[in-house]
Amino acid sequence: MFATIQATRGIKVDIVTSSPLLASRDQDKWRKLYDVFGITSSTVPPTQIDSCSFKDHDKLLEDAYSQQVIYGTVGTFAADTLRQEFEKKTTRGPRRFECVVVDEVDYMTLDSGVQVTFLSHQAGSLRHMEQVLASIWAMMSSCKPIEMFETGEIRWGTRIQHFHKAVMQAVVGPESEDVSADDILILGAQLGFYPQEDVDELNKADGQTQTETDGFKDARWKATEKIMANIGPEKQCELLRQVQKKIENGVSVNCYSLMNNKAKLYSKDSSHGDLHVSLLLLENGCTCEIMSEESLIQGAVDKLKSKIKYSDECSVKSLDECKGFIVIPSFLKTYIENQLPVFAENALKAIRMTQGREYMIEKAPEADAGGFSDADSHQYDAIIPVDFEASGVLEKNKRWGDGLQQFLEMKHQLAISQLSNVTNYMSNVHFFKRYLNGKGIFGVSGTLGGQAEKVFLERHYQTASYVIPAHRCKKLVELPAVQVSGGNMQWIQMICETAQRAADRGQVVLIICEDVKTADELKTNMHVPERQANEITMYTISEKHNIEKQNFSRGNIIIATNLGGRGTDIHVQQDVNESGGLFVLLTYFPRSHRVERQVFGRTARKGNPGMVQMVLNQGHLAPAYQGHSIETMRQLREEYELRHLDSMEKHELCEIDMKETLFSSFCQFLCNFDKNYTVEERSDLSKMKLKDVPEYFKIHQNKFDYQTALDALKESWALWLILHEKDISRHDDISQLREDLTKHLKKTGDFLLQGTSYNFYDYIKQAASRTDLHCMNKTKCDFGAKTYWQRAAECDHFYSAVALYNQAYITLNLRKGDYIAEAKELLEEAQSAVDVYLSESTNTMMFCNLSVTSGFVPHHTNSNLQIQMQARMNIFKSWKGYIKSALTTLTQLDGIKADAEVEDSSVYHLSKDKDLITTNELMMLYENGLSTVFEVKKKPEFCYDALVCFVLGALQVAAGVLVCALSCGGASQFGLGLICEGVSDMIQGIKGMIQGGFDWAEWAISKAISIGLSLISGGFSRLKKAASAVRSGTKGLIAGAKTSAYTVKQCFLKAGKYAVQELGKQGCISALSYTAEKAFNTFFQNVLRKVFEEKVLSLIKANRNLDEVLTSFICSGIPKNILENGSSEFRIHKECEEEMLQSVDLITREVIPDLMMNCTMVLKALDGLSAVCGAVTQHIKSKKGSDRIESILMGLEAAKYATAFVQIWNSVPTEKVINNTFVPKLLQRMEKLPQESNDQDERHSLSDVKRFKDKLINMIAESVSNSYVEACSRHMTSIMSKMCISQINHAVGGAVSNILGRADTQSFFNSQEYKYNMKKVLQRPRESLSESDKKDLECYIEDISDVNRPATALDIHVLTQSDALEGKGIKLVMVDKDGKKLSEDYFPGKEDSAGDIVLQLKKESENPTQGRGFFSKIIKRIRGEQSPCTGHFEILRPDGTAIPVNSEDQNCLYHAVAQATCKNPGDVGKEARILREQVRNNLQQNLPKYAGALKLQKGYEETCNSPERYYICGGNQKARKKAVDDFNSILGDMSKEGLSPEELRDIEEQHLGLVGAHADVYRIRRQTSKQRECGENRLAVEADHVPPRCVFQNALKRLQDPENVKLREDLKNKSPNVFALLDKNGDRGLCREVLKPHHEAGLTWRNRKESRIISEKLEETLISGDGEKLVKMSLLAANPVTSNSLREDAGIPSLNISNMSRDATQLYHNVGDKLLVEGYYKKGVLNEEEKNSIMGWLKGGNLYSKNTSEYQEMCRELRAKIQKDNNNSGK
Repeated sequence: MFATIQATRGIKVDIVTSSPLLASRDQDKWRKLYDVFGITSSTVPPTQIDSCSFKDHDKLLEDAYSQQVIYGTVGTFAADTLRQEFEKKTTRGPRRFECVVVDEVDYMTLDSGVQVTFLSHQAGSLRHMEQVLASIWAMMSSCKPIEMFETGEIRWGTRIQHFHKAVMQAVVGPESEDVSADDILILGAQLGFYPQEDVDELNKADGQTQTETDGFKDARWKATEKIMANIGPEKQCELLRQVQKKIENGVSVNCYSLMNNKAKLYSKDSSHGDLHVSLLLLENGCTCEIMSEESLIQGAVDKLKSKIKYSDECSVKSLDECKGFIVIPSFLKTYIENQLPVFAENALKAIRMTQGREYMIEKAPEADAGGFSDADSHQYDAIIPVDFEASGVLEKNKRWGDGLQQFLEMKHQLAISQLSNVTNYMSNVHFFKRYLNGKGIFGVSGTLGGQAEKVFLERHYQTASYVIPAHRCKKLVELPAVQVSGGNMQWIQMICETAQRAADRGQVVLIICEDVKTADELKTNMHVPERQANEITMYTISEKHNIEKQNFSRGNIIIATNLGGRGTDIHVQQDVNESGGLFVLLTYFPRSHRVERQVFGRTARKGNPGMVQMVLNQGHLAPAYQGHSIETMRQLREEYELRHLDSMEKHELCEIDMKETLFSSFCQFLCNFDKNYTVEERSDLSKMKLKDVPEYFKIHQNKFDYQTALDALKESWALWLILHEKDISRHDDISQLREDLTKHLKKTGDFLLQGTSYNFYDYIKQAASRTDLHCMNKTKCDFGAKTYWQRAAECDHFYSAVALYNQAYITLNLRKGDYIAEAKELLEEAQSAVDVYLSESTNTMMFCNLSVTSGFVPHHTNSNLQIQMQARMNIFKSWKGYIKSALTTLTQLDGIKADAEVEDSSVYHLSKDKDLITTNELMMLYENGLSTVFEVKKKPEFCYDALVCFVLGALQVAAGVLVCALSCGGASQFGLGLICEGVSDMIQGIKGMIQGGFDWAEWAISKAISIGLSLISGGFSRLKKAASAVRSGTKGLIAGAKTSAYTVKQCFLKAGKYAVQELGKQGCISALSYTAEKAFNTFFQNVLRKVFEEKVLSLIKANRNLDEVLTSFICSGIPKNILENGSSEFRIHKECEEEMLQSVDLITREVIPDLMMNCTMVLKALDGLSAVCGAVTQHIKSKKGSDRIESILMGLEAAKYATAFVQIWNSVPTEKVINNTFVPKLLQRMEKLPQESNDQDERHSLSDVKRFKDKLINMIAESVSNSYVEACSRHMTSIMSKMCISQINHAVGGAVSNILGRADTQSFFNSQEYKYNMKKVLQRPRESLSESDKKDLECYIEDISDVNRPATALDIHVLTQSDALEGKGIKLVMVDKDGKKLSEDYFPGKEDSAGDIVLQLKKESENPTQGRGFFSKIIKRIRGEQSPCTGHFEILRPDGTAIPVNSEDQNCLYHAVAQATCKNPGDVGKEARILREQVRNNLQQNLPKYAGALKLQKGYEETCNSPERYYICGGNQKARKKAVDDFNSILGDMSKEGLSPEELRDIEEQHLGLVGAHADVYRIRRQTSKQRECGENRLAVEADHVPPRCVFQNALKRLQDPENVKLREDLKNKSPNVFALLDKNGDRGLCREVLKPHHEAGLTWRNRKESRIISEKLEETLISGDGEKLVKMSLLAANPVTSNSLREDAGIPSLNISNMSRDATQLYHNVGDKLLVEGYYKKGVLNEEEKNSIMGWLKGGNLYSKNTSEYQEMCRELRAKIQKDNNNSGK
């Protein structure tokens, strides 16, 4: 409520809780209240932050801090403050320290008042300290704390040894020459403690070598144990005194024995020697030395110092001299000498600490992201500190410093984390004091304490304390405390019994334990048979357990730590309160009365009853409390708390103040240091693109980069703080310390600004950031990186491996001078320097193996520590392998004087393992400068052969362009073929230059096939023709012939354009083929992999022979004594396992190729033969022998597919292939590997042998299945390429050609070649014709002479060579709408002096595309659809003026010529018809002369898809405009009565009833639809042919039959205009625009039975020549209404017409009927009398009458034939 009030005033409120769990709970609980007042709230960090990406992490945090009320812990708030103020992040945004509300204020300010929060600063240089820490742990791990019986003092017992060895080490001295360990044993035998034979047996075992027996160590150990079993403490003491007498070295030895786990004085040495030694004598001849902690630490430090060397004392070239020493970078010397005692002390502290008390082994925060398997989950185990004394919370974000964290990790065999430095911190005290400048600090607590605590809070936080009385009386019953003596088990039993009694009463019991270990122990003892397990609830880890959301019932028991004591609400059912309420059982005596009250405060809340009781273990009480009553203990504790409060104020808070002051000085220095760098120099390079990098960073600079200098200063400050820790703890003069710090920082800063440092890692960081820039553009600039790496190597050459390796990398990238020799030298030095890192790892691993592990519980059976060390060793070995490989390649390249090329990859490629530990090791290597590893390869040389191929292709293209141009298109087939071949060669050359290789043999074969195919299809005649065309064109160009220069220019441009288009087409097809094959291959691999893997794995697993051989092979690498030692958990060494894997994998890969079939050459040969046969077939098609060639072709195709399918079949792993072929060959190869029979032992039954065998089998199966998958998918892809990809390529090639406009270019050259051929064929002599040829040509002349047929080039040739034009020639110019010339053709006349007729054809787009969408244009372009064009002729006068031509229909060319030549312009149409008639007569009379031209023209019409491209036509746009005008005119005159506005709009907009030629109707519809806003037709419409097309087509076929010659002549004579409608396409009739349903309802639609009958009737009427009857019957058949009437009268079910009303249907059909009659009148089908007759017939409504003769005739015909068909089907 208080927070709500403050927030409504606009104040930002921070609420601090004791744990994240409570923060989340309270925010969720009060959120509804905040929502009521419109107040925003959140936890910090927000709950959803764990599931978000790292990228969104900061944004979520900023959003949380922008809320009005936020909840969090003091550690979280302080850390975020440091991130914003120290690391310059925007974590908190603009949020100020206004108001803080502290929950459990006593815990925050008193119990945790001196707690410090800091941001960890990982120092890569401290990684070298691991070997030091490991060596300390190896010495200290054997030590155990032991209490002295007499004084209660805690001392340390060292490693327990056999008596004679312990005496030698502690008393005699290991280097003594007077007495040896064997002498001590002999002395014992002389004293009669054991027989001399036992000593002799020991000496015999000691003299045996390893070759005599594998168990020589066991034999010696057993002999020693046999001797030691005879000497207990008494004999040891006596023997010791004898040794003392013998050596007389002045050592005084006190002997102790063990009593009740305490060291009791057994025998005191009365001598007064210079050295005092205490020995603990144990049973069975075991002894250890007892030392004070100080002596133990000092001894360890002295011993360790003698084993440490610094890098400036060592050399990479003499690494052997460093063996036995720990080598540390020299810049860490001061740090190590200062910290060694601290490390040793913390090692002993780690031994004393207990898992489940001070710390837990739980999953690290990184595990929250998930994504790991159960087998690897143990790698996320980590040491997590526990606040067991106060809150019981697991502090996952806390790590102990000064090596304590690392010692605990070694203690439990966990992976060693990196040491960190403290460069920043903030105490709870100083965090809360920040709010004093705002609204202040507010806090609540039920256990604030006494007057002393209140005064403390007032003095430090300026707060007043108030007591708020409870609004309900507290019903708490405190039972007398119970102190249990007699040991731990009695205490546990008492707790269980007390809890059981309370539970039996119906109460809920809350047991508060001091630590997790006690809680787990209680849980184990609580699980007795008579209690159900589900009645016990654990609450020790907040992430796993949450009891606040549960409602506990009678008899439930909760076992918790202090996590359940402070701030936890426990809900119980009402019947529990009726039985006494919650029973709180406290099992330890808290160090503070506030903690006690917090625990007891869990019950009797909100007026409910409750009970509390203490059950204490006397043995666990502090000595000051033992023997006292609970009241006295509380009084003593109160006095202790006062002293503790006073001490905290005088010491801890004073130290915190001093550190805060020093930290402020450091921050101020950083602010001043920033002034040495400009804004540009402080740029963050990691977020920059290469083009944005300032010039400053492109060269080497004298000073360090800003971020590197900043990190160096932080590490320098951290080191200074460590070195002055004692000065701060002594409370030395703060001003003196600040002055010393300032001098230290200034000195460091000056060095950094001069570009120097003692720490080579500073150079590495600088060089690494510059190398990242270099990697953006490797060949141009190194950004000074190489110089910085050189400085790093010079700073400490012993640790120069990373620097040398990176220098070599940059040298190879830049390729300057003798770079290969320089790189070789650098890599050779780096290879030796890597051994330094291997030596460090070996030292760490060795010390870890020497440490004692028996007394500590490992975290997991698979030790993370061993995994880490092994991973580290493997990584360095892998790196060394990269260096060795690079050196080998460079040596080879240097020998052949070739250039080198670097192929780099991330450092994470140094290991195949991607587990957490390996990844962390690689990450550490990355942070220490090794970001990239590389392989050296020979730089692909430029392929000059491919360049030659490319040039040859370009020359072919150029030749093709010249051929096309100089021949004026006459040799375009040859020229375009050259261009295509040239483009193909160019693409092949480009591929070769990219890939670095080219195969002339393969090129020659393909070229030979291509030339052969060309010769087969065209022969040498094509070459001869091309040469003739070029020669003719060149002569014309030289002679200055009309249009030659322009035509050559046009052909040249078009040929160049064609070359570009062909290049684009073939390029796209090549890219698509590559992509499609890759896609098919990937698809097939994915499909086949699962099937093949399962099948192969099951077959290989089932093969017993392979199983036995693999087992024997694995057992050969396992020592036999493993079984003797009883090591059932034996693990095969990782290196040995890797070598075995590689051996088996190599053999497997050698065997696999023998299983596969390769028919590549066969398929290539078959492809070549198929291509040749295909070309031959095309060439001799329809000739004798073509069937035989086609059979051969089919056989070749079948052979190709058969070969491919055989390959696929052989690529399927069958049981026969695996068991009879693969496994025997594999076993044969494996005979070379070591094998060992394991029949006589149980090695084969070891779990790790089985695991590794499964791994080998899986690897073999994977290799085999992958090979089969690869082969099978390759062959299947080949099949798909033959079946599908070629078709896809054809389609895509067509689409690309359409997009590029290739069809237009091809059309241009086809047209040019057509014109050239036409000219040449007209120059040939007359040819003799057979009667059949003559007859065919005469029929063709009749066809092309039709008045509806557009004129062709043949027409113009005939005109110009006839007398009709009086010797004049014709020059035809085509221009676009803007007047730009598109083409120019010249047809010379008979007389040059007669002059020329110049015609201009203006080409215009029929449908403007301005309103069309972009995608629709693209789609249309892809489909190859061309916008319909129209045009009109104009006559060009010599003065340049253009005279329009008055043309009609499609007879426009003749109109233009007629108008140009006619002296009387009155009847141009008549003159045009005369000209056409003259052309026909000329062709008929001179048939032998024009036979070749007619055949050429006819051939083009039959073979070309669009013969219209050779037509010369224009004027269609006028016809379409007139058709629309006529439609609108007649529709306007019609009555619209009874029509709805919508129907009328549909008729008008969609031109329903419009009549014209099919092309005109279609184009009018397209144009109309594009002009509408919606862009689509509202109704589906179609053009209905009236009569149907099939009527004209079938009639023509019938009349062409030789038997019907008379019918043909009769029709032609009787009704020539009806005859003129006959055409093979049936398109010369008229069409009417109708609705699609109306079209389908007509009796002329498609192939219905009734439609066929009516079409046959119309056909008969047409042949009869009765135009009037034909039109009437056609109108009846096309009308949906009359069609349904005819159906009904003929006994056929009628069809559904449409939703349009009958009136509207009749209206637009009536319009169309009139237009059809007018149209056929204009075509001459009807004369004027017949036209008027039909118009009257329509006007009288006879169309819809059943009484007309036409209707009845059609009905009878329909009824009769339907009845006949039904009778036939019935039979």
